[in-house]
Amino acid sequence: MAPRAPSLPVGLNVPEQGEGTLEGAALLICALRPSVVAQVESRLERVLPRDPDRAALLHDLLTRTDSPAGRRGLETLRRDAHLGLTPAIIERKDDDGAVTMLLDLLDRIEVARATTHELPRAESEIQGEADEGLTWRISQITRARHRAENPEMETSGDMNEDRDAMSAQLSDWLSGQIWRKPPRR
Repeated sequence: MAPRAPSLPVGLNVPEQGEGTLEGAALLICALRPSVVAQVESRLERVLPRDPDRAALLHDLLTRTDSPAGRRGLETLRRDAHLGLTPAIIERKDDDGAVTMLLDLLDRIEVARATTHELPRAESEIQGEADEGLTWRISQITRARHRAENPEMETSGDMNEDRDAMSAQLSDWLSGQIWRKPPRR
C-alpha cells in the first residue's frame, strides 16, 4: 500500500494525491475559473495529460475552444469523488485565491514528475559511488519536493519568486537529464 501524500494547503484537501488527482484538480480549477488560465498559461502548457479527454480539455482551456472530448474530460472531473469539493471551494475564492491554489497544484505536479520519473532512473544509473554533483542534484530535487509539499514553511513575501525559480530549475533538470553521470575526462 502506497503512503498517503500530505493534504493540499489553502483549503483543497485531495486524498491519495497522485499526479493524476493533482492534474485533475488543476484542470477543474481552470475550467471553473477560465479567467485565471492566462496567468498560468506557460505552466499549463507543460502539464501534458496522458488521458486524451483531459488533454482535449487542457487544449480547449488554452485555446478558448470547446470540443466534445474536452467536455467529456470536464464531466469526468466533475464526477470524480476525489475532486468533489473543488467547485465549492473555488466558488468561495477570488481569482487571486484560485491562482494561489492552482500554482500550488502545478508545483506539486512538476515535483511529482521529477521525483517519480527521474529519481528512480537516477538510482538505477548510479554505478559504484555517486559523485558529488549527482548527490547535490538529487538533494536539490528532494528539497524542491519538500518545499512544494510544505509551502506554509516559506515566507509569503517571496513565494512567487521562489515558485518561478523552483519551476525553472526543475524544468532545466528534467531537460538536462541530471541523473546521468557526466563523461569522465
